[in-house]
Amino acid sequence: MYELVNHETLRLAAAEWMLQHARTAPLPQSEGAEAYLLNFRLPETPFTFTQSYAGSGGEILLHFRTEIRLAAWRTRSGKADVIFSYDKILCTAPETPDEQRLRGYVLWR
Repeated sequence: MYELVNHETLRLAAAEWMLQHARTAPLPQSEGAEAYLLNFRLPETPFTFTQSYAGSGGEILLHFRTEIRLAAWRTRSGKADVIFSYDKILCTAPETPDEQRLRGYVLWR
């Protein structure tokens, strides 16, 4: 099973990942790190449908995956691409499939 997190937890996890990996981000223990964490916004990335299934309450759960990818030249090591991947989980009732609501996010580390 997986753990659902809210948008703020996702945002902070992505910001901390960027601090560790992105050449353009401040170093994690530097003075600018705290401001970076406070001001970080998730980049717009396309989501791809991965799966759907019935939840325990009869609702339909839809999984959409996306990733933040840093090319090797944009990383601190400069040796390999790095990827931060997560799913967005939406749910809908079988009677109203066009009405979807956000259930949460799943972080893949």
